[in-house]
Amino acid sequence: MLSLRCLATCFIVVFLSGAASVASADQTSSKQLELELQQWLQQRQPQQFQGEGQQPLNYFSHLAATESDIALIYLHGIESHSGWFHLVASRLAGQGYDVYLPDRRGSGTNRAEMGLEPGHADSADQLTEDLNQLIDQVTPNYKKRYLIGLSWGGKLAMHYSMQYPEKIDGVILITPGLVAKVDYSLWQKLGIGFCALLCSEAAFPVPIQAPMFTDDPLFLSFIRNDSLRNTTASASFLWATNRIDKAINKGIESFDLPISLHLAEHDEIVDNDGIVSLLRRSRSNIDQTDYPDQIHSLQFETPDQLSRLIGQWLIQQGERNAN
Repeated sequence: MLSLRCLATCFIVVFLSGAASVASADQTSSKQLELELQQWLQQRQPQQFQGEGQQPLNYFSHLAATESDIALIYLHGIESHSGWFHLVASRLAGQGYDVYLPDRRGSGTNRAEMGLEPGHADSADQLTEDLNQLIDQVTPNYKKRYLIGLSWGGKLAMHYSMQYPEKIDGVILITPGLVAKVDYSLWQKLGIGFCALLCSEAAFPVPIQAPMFTDDPLFLSFIRNDSLRNTTASASFLWATNRIDKAINKGIESFDLPISLHLAEHDEIVDNDGIVSLLRRSRSNIDQTDYPDQIHSLQFETPDQLSRLIGQWLIQQGERNAN
């Protein structure tokens, strides 16, 4: 009995030691990812294209080491900016893809320093034309172009692809904001509609709290302290968002581009079931991946898995097109 007890004790000690080392490794990995992100944000250099109305707008890029014939254009969320996708973009570039990361008009580096109001855009047409100009100016020589839309960026990715299906070969949607859980009250919506007509630059708080993005303490701190994060949006931007939602809902039945869909199990920002129901109304071939125990910001907490699955899907698209 004594030997069995000793053996059991040793097993428990070894098991607990192993569990502690795994937890430590996870924490170290998170620290390394956050440090990698901070270093890139400090060192990156913007490039420019001419948006709607000849407005100079910044974008960033991660290019493959060898020449690529596939361009991935990443569209960020309502509060975020291009930098939030660095971890995934750098890994996709390592797989041989060229990734372009524009800051949306009124977001990230395209705010006051570019003569633009934070969180503001005049209309849905303006946002769509900005993206159209980027694609025409920066990616004209690629054989294939795919849009990556994360959160709010999923709306613009779908809306643009519906308007210009000949320019896009597929859409990668990461926790897309196509159907939202968070929303404004009726009175706030009335105020937004009123201001969209008479005071279009009036700012409204975005109804998203930082813990809705992630529960990782390091990335939660990063989000809260990010000076480029928008916590408000203008009345006209929110009205444009409403127009985009209606256009997607109206045109979804005829949409047929392939979709790679990535959903977080415990997302508090978007409605997973609503998103799936919406996309199933389309004629698209949909490849869906669910991420257990994740909240919303997959690009922070699972960049290796996310980039690997996106890369695999892109390879599958190439194989399907070849057959």
